[in-house]
Amino acid sequence: IGSRGTLGLVGEAILKLAPAPPVEHALVARFRDPAAAVAAAIDVASAPINPYATTLHDPQTAERIAALAGATREGEWLAVFRCGGLRRAVAKQIDDIARICKQSGCLATETVDRSGVRRAWSDIAEVAGGAAYPAAQWIAYRISCLPSKSPLVIAAALAAWAGVEITAHPALGALFLHLPAGAGSAEGARRIDLDRVWSAVDAAAGHATCTSAPPGTGDDVAPPRSYAPYRLLRRLKEAFDPDGV
Repeated sequence: IGSRGTLGLVGEAILKLAPAPPVEHALVARFRDPAAAVAAAIDVASAPINPYATTLHDPQTAERIAALAGATREGEWLAVFRCGGLRRAVAKQIDDIARICKQSGCLATETVDRSGVRRAWSDIAEVAGGAAYPAAQWIAYRISCLPSKSPLVIAAALAAWAGVEITAHPALGALFLHLPAGAGSAEGARRIDLDRVWSAVDAAAGHATCTSAPPGTGDDVAPPRSYAPYRLLRRLKEAFDPDGV
C-alpha cells in the first residue's frame, strides 16, 4: 500500500462474516445544515443503537443515488442510517434514530425498505469510492479528521471549491471530496483556495490524500506534505526501504 512516496504495511487481516439480517431498512433524514447532520450522526454513534453504517451526502451527490431520488430536495443534505436485524429491533433502531435526528433539527425523515437499501448502497459505494466520478474529469480527495471537527472541513470546501461534491461517514470523520478537474488547471487554480481547505484539515487534526486526478494535473492540487502522518510514513519508508526501491 503506497501513495506519493509513502509506505504502509498490512501484517494480518481477519474478517468476521455474519449471515444476512432477516430485516434491513434505512432511515433517510434531510438537513439544511451539514453541521446539524454530523451532530446527529455522532449522537447516534454514541447511543446503544448500532446502525450498520451512516453516510452523509451534499445535495448534488444525493442526486447520484437513484434509490433516494424521492428523498432529495434542493439545498438539503441527506443523512442515511442503515440498520439490520430482527424486525422489532430494527423498528426500534429506526424510531430512536429518527428521534435523535429531529432533536438535531432535521427537516423530515423517511424509511427505505430492503430492496431500496441495497440499491442505494450500491450507488453510495460508487460515490464514496469514486467510481461515479471519471478520473479524467474529477480530482478526488480522501480526508480523515476528528468527527466533531468535520463540519469545519466541509464548510471550508464548500466556500473555497466551486462545484465540489461531498460524501462522508460523519461518525468516523471520513470525508470523500470530488472537485471538477478544471479546478486543477492554471486558470482553475486561481478560482479555488486550496490552502483554505488544508488549513481547515489541519485545524481538525486531520489528514488529506489526493486519491486520483487527471494525467498532467500536477502537484499544485496535492495536499501539503507537512502533515504529521506524512512525516511518520516517510520515516517508516526510510526504515523499511533505505535504498528507495
